[in-house]
Amino acid sequence: MPADIIIVNIAYFLTFIALAVREIYWLRIILTLAQVGQLTHAYMNVDYSKGFWTVIFVIINIYQIIILYLDRRELSIPEEIKDLYHN
Repeated sequence: MPADIIIVNIAYFLTFIALAVREIYWLRIILTLAQVGQLTHAYMNVDYSKGFWTVIFVIINIYQIIILYLDRRELSIPEEIKDLYHN
């Protein structure tokens, strides 16, 4: 079996797995990995249209992953307003 067929099938399988994940952060990470596989397939088959759109999707997902990561960071809250935060 040609390498590009194996790569695109792995990418589709990762997309399938991503759709089963409920956590949006991990869903985007898995989808980005799948899209890298799609991009590799597009490169191997000189499919510029597929490659262009896949790059757009990867950029959007990486941006969203960064936002989600930054939102999950632990913030230090001063002791005097910690009770307000917890309530």
